[in-house]
Amino acid sequence: MSELYHPSIYRAENHVESYWAESAGPEVEGAAPLSGDQRCEVAVIGGGYTGMSAALHLARDYGVDVRILEAGAPGWGASGRNGGFVGPDSSKLGLEGLIDQFGVEGTRAYYRNGLEAIELVRALGRDEGIDYDAQGEGELGVAHLPSRMDGMADWAKTWSSMIGVPVEVWSRGELAERGYHAPQAFGAYYTHCGFALHPMKYARGLARACIARGVGFHGHSEVLRWERTGGKHRLVTAGGSVTADKVIVATNGFTRDRLHPGIAGTLLPALSNIIVTRPMSEDELAAHGWKTECPIWDTRNLLFYFRMLKGNRFLLGARAATRNTPEATETYRRWLIEQFQAMWPQWRHVDITHFWRGFVCLSAARVPHVGELPDDPGVWHAFAYHGGGVAWATFSGRAVARMIAGNEPAENWLSPVVRTPPRKFPLPWLRLWYLRSAYLWYAIKDRR
Repeated sequence: MSELYHPSIYRAENHVESYWAESAGPEVEGAAPLSGDQRCEVAVIGGGYTGMSAALHLARDYGVDVRILEAGAPGWGASGRNGGFVGPDSSKLGLEGLIDQFGVEGTRAYYRNGLEAIELVRALGRDEGIDYDAQGEGELGVAHLPSRMDGMADWAKTWSSMIGVPVEVWSRGELAERGYHAPQAFGAYYTHCGFALHPMKYARGLARACIARGVGFHGHSEVLRWERTGGKHRLVTAGGSVTADKVIVATNGFTRDRLHPGIAGTLLPALSNIIVTRPMSEDELAAHGWKTECPIWDTRNLLFYFRMLKGNRFLLGARAATRNTPEATETYRRWLIEQFQAMWPQWRHVDITHFWRGFVCLSAARVPHVGELPDDPGVWHAFAYHGGGVAWATFSGRAVARMIAGNEPAENWLSPVVRTPPRKFPLPWLRLWYLRSAYLWYAIKDRR
């Protein structure tokens, strides 16, 4: 099956030219490419948050011999490119959809896991000495149209009962007093959980923690071939091979269909674009009354997410792109700058210094998946975070480690939402057309 996107998105020789890569400090030492034929108990394909969390917990907490095989440098993929939002949700079903499919208790368990995920990121920062520039307390969801305030109070009450933390609804005036004011800001809900961080600093911190705990981290070591030898798995790279008893697939949006037949056709990578401005002065911030460091998104189905970074740079990210040719990339860059200028017109003169893009990962079930492939025992997976991967990827990596260790049945602590096995999209070669159709429909809904 041919690739869904232009091959340039998969080239892992260098980091994308992002603000995160520029400001994260030195690269990780000790993540040399794989050389020769190696052995271990568990091999992890993918050195992002999921794979590093799985490897770290297996090595640190259970004494397992682990190796990571990563196509690029630590933090090359989504773990070094995302918006840095650390929140409790990682599904595209929405609150009502989750309750309809998994019931009240299954949904509560899912959000309980989500709160654990946030605290796990905090704990790893503290326990492993990772300085990831934490910012803000809580998350804001801003109504981009007056109609999006309709029913928000009832929704917030239900959401609060499911997640178990307070959720406030702010009027437009309250949002201006506590957050910011702008033409497309008509009120908001504020959730008392979550925060923001520097994603590349977090990724490199996790990589250093893995190496310090004895994990073999092999950067620039893409898996080119997967063989079975005597009941074991042999993963072949350009420089050597790793033979392991078990394998964890932790490649999320950069998973190639050819990697494993049990995963082919189950995931849909979706492009997300980010711009970052130059540092702004206090007078410029005051033009939109900016007061908050909380991570923010708005109520569009075609999600816009944004935050003020340390040093008063502003970050805006958005979906809606389905092509990554050089020409299409430039078109989306211009489009995102136009959206920024329309949403915050007093900042139209502010220069954009960085633009980059990468994948979020969607699944056919629209929920994350964590577990063992039912038709291939010994092959574990954790992926499909729907743009909520900082906390959930970290949690899911630990969850896989815990499941492999086998000390307690997963149903005692892991929500049924994420224990569902991945399923293929119908006619998987049409996945991008499904996405394009959905984006057209979302664009219509977002104007209402």
